[in-house]
Amino acid sequence: MELTDFRGIMKFALEKEQEAVNFYQECSKLTTRPAMKEAFLEMSEEEKKHVRMIQNFKPEHVDKVSLKEIPNYSCNEERRKIL
Repeated sequence: MELTDFRGIMKFALEKEQEAVNFYQECSKLTTRPAMKEAFLEMSEEEKKHVRMIQNFKPEHVDKVSLKEIPNYSCNEERRKIL
């Protein structure tokens, strides 16, 4: 994915936040512990807030963008560690 323009960056961010929503929802379904289920659902709700924030973000709100490369991160990798 090209992260050289605003739309590409926002699309990438939105995809990652949605992955996080799905990850926490999946974890909440897998646990049998009520407290863990509640915690995972709360984290999912927080990630949903991030999704809405990104969806409402406008290019005109950005004065300057400075990008630095970060290693590829995947919620799937984290899920494998937990499960």
